[in-house]
Amino acid sequence: MVNLALGTEYFLDMSWAVRGGLFTNMANTPELDPARLNQDEKVDLYGMSLSISNFTRNTSISLGGSITTGSGKAQIQQDVSNIQNVDVLGWLIFLSSSYSY
Repeated sequence: MVNLALGTEYFLDMSWAVRGGLFTNMANTPELDPARLNQDEKVDLYGMSLSISNFTRNTSISLGGSITTGSGKAQIQQDVSNIQNVDVLGWLIFLSSSYSY
């Protein structure tokens, strides 16, 4: 199992920067066995992120987001051997700031 991440940052000018990246989040759990109960899920995820930042002499503020998608298998019911297909889609939006003096 290998996870990868690749990102970049580009300054539009002295005050603005754009950042973006791609990543994986592969499950390190074994393949599910239909003969066993209460196993951990195995879901492999892929994602990307994008943000824009503004800088001043003493502050910075960033606004961005991330989206993740993937699929795998899981046993969602306790003490039941059924294995279900899992599809994942998740997203987040963030706002961060900093101040220095």
